[in-house]
Amino acid sequence: MGAVGFSTANKGTVIAGTGDSAVGGIFTPSGLGVYTSTNDGRSWTKAAGVPDGAVTYKVAVDPTNASVNYVATSKGLYRSTDNGLTYTNVVLPTTCTDLNDVRCNFANVVSDVGVRPGTGAVIAAVGWAYGQRQTKAGIVMAPQNGIYTSPTGQPGSFTFQNPGSAAPTSNGFAPTPTVGGAGCSRGNTRQRTSRRPARCARMDCGSSGAAARGRFPPVLRRPARPCEWS
Repeated sequence: MGAVGFSTANKGTVIAGTGDSAVGGIFTPSGLGVYTSTNDGRSWTKAAGVPDGAVTYKVAVDPTNASVNYVATSKGLYRSTDNGLTYTNVVLPTTCTDLNDVRCNFANVVSDVGVRPGTGAVIAAVGWAYGQRQTKAGIVMAPQNGIYTSPTGQPGSFTFQNPGSAAPTSNGFAPTPTVGGAGCSRGNTRQRTSRRPARCARMDCGSSGAAARGRFPPVLRRPARPCEWS
């Protein structure tokens, strides 16, 4: 199991995304989609729209509208407006979005997602651990790791917050070619450089939702909690 979320819609719904999100070692089991339960786990319904063979990293429920939730997976970011019955790929503009194209296998690894209360604004982190390293076939694994935001979360509304390709960057985030694993914590975004996987740079997104408006402050403090806005 990769991630579990809870929605208060329909008198309480458990949303479970399958696949092992602990990437590493020699084998990471992929999943069989997303499942929901409205009776405390006694029975489950498989959601439509999230493909099999993906790893789930995060389930985020809109704090203001419990019928809306997002599932961050290794095959993109998916949005539900019917409490997890069906999902639609929001198609983050990662420059390689065809999930059937082998060249895009690592380009859409959405490692984290958060929803701002009140507005429904969404921030998502694309963070394949090895970033722009190339495969033996010469394919760039993840051309555009980094932060993506939307004021509504609707498909087609996301924008890449482009920091540029060299330091100093335009918004304080690490240069795109160096970003490996990326994720969020409460009020913060953290990023990991692909060149030095054990070293992380961190950035405060701000509780006011500055990240959703495309304004990122400088690198600040160590994150402490999962990716949510207060």
